[in-house]
Amino acid sequence: MPTERSFALTRATSYSTLLTTAVVGEAQRGMVHSVFKAAANIFFPGGLILSLNACSSPRMPNGIELSTAPGTFPFTVLRPGLPVLFGAQRVVIEAAACSLDLSHCTQWDPHIARPERLDRDIVRKNREWLTSFLSSNSSSVRHHQGWSIQLCSLFAEALQESTQHTSLENKIEVRPMAHSLCGRGAGLTPAGDDILAGWMAANWLLYGPLPRLLEAYQD
Repeated sequence: MPTERSFALTRATSYSTLLTTAVVGEAQRGMVHSVFKAAANIFFPGGLILSLNACSSPRMPNGIELSTAPGTFPFTVLRPGLPVLFGAQRVVIEAAACSLDLSHCTQWDPHIARPERLDRDIVRKNREWLTSFLSSNSSSVRHHQGWSIQLCSLFAEALQESTQHTSLENKIEVRPMAHSLCGRGAGLTPAGDDILAGWMAANWLLYGPLPRLLEAYQD
């Protein structure tokens, strides 16, 4: 169990605007679905998924940002199946002695804001880093699991192909990629869906609402 000091130092600092209605609404009961070093996913009847995230983690569209670092309370004591109460501006996980006050939190807008001018050099460097990361033979990347290797391979091929085109003159063949990735991999989302969401977000950032992209998204 956490010490009094760890409990006192743990607080919610910010949450996504997409959670505003649920935060101020009536309390609802859910349970911890999965726990990681820097995040915990909580599932509620009706389909709401809440993500508790460490201070250094990316801000999630359905997330609450905490003041604590990865590998500390409450992530060290949370377990799948623990009951959670969420609403009336609080998150309460009684079995973990965790109570978070949301009334003084700031909020962030999770929607992607596309800048008028995109720094292409940053885009190029990020693409090179991703390509290198996915082609690495490190066990920490591939995990020696068949689905993980296949997902990395599929995404690496998509990245390699994208380097051969500087425009969207050709029709985007997203359906085969979607069929290969949807519902595959580990995690609550799961991982294949995360890749598709990232692909759509990256193309929106690069090209905006082009008709060919919108058509591909709706396929």
